[in-house]
Amino acid sequence: MAPVTTASPHETSPAVVAGERTGVLPRLGVRERARAIGRFPKPTPGRHLAVEDGDDVVLVALDRAVLHLGRSPSADIVLDHVTVSRRHAVLSEENGHTVLLDDRSRNGVLVNGERVGRAVLRNGDVIHLGEVIMRYVEVPEDAPPAT
Repeated sequence: MAPVTTASPHETSPAVVAGERTGVLPRLGVRERARAIGRFPKPTPGRHLAVEDGDDVVLVALDRAVLHLGRSPSADIVLDHVTVSRRHAVLSEENGHTVLLDDRSRNGVLVNGERVGRAVLRNGDVIHLGEVIMRYVEVPEDAPPAT
């Protein structure tokens, strides 16, 4: 039988002391990777809306401090659905946060199932504008690149 050694949870591994680093480890096991429907490139850092578009999900970069969402062709992000008002909502960046405002829409704005007039968005929030469903996504600057 081989000897077993134990280490204190507070000890630093020799590789870290020497400045060596292991490569980026996969976050999913082999079994989970086999169940995946595909691999997708990591989005660019920043704020995005993941909008359901039929059978697809389209990732839209929020590249300006103020963006208007609605059915009107003059909207910054056009959502062509009968349940979306011409001027439905406004996204703005305030003090480093993304804020969603209802722009006097007929069917309202829901964030995580609750009707709101104004909401500070957090990564992963689900947004309903009429029957159009989207998710707010933040990709941090320091995230490791996809391989």
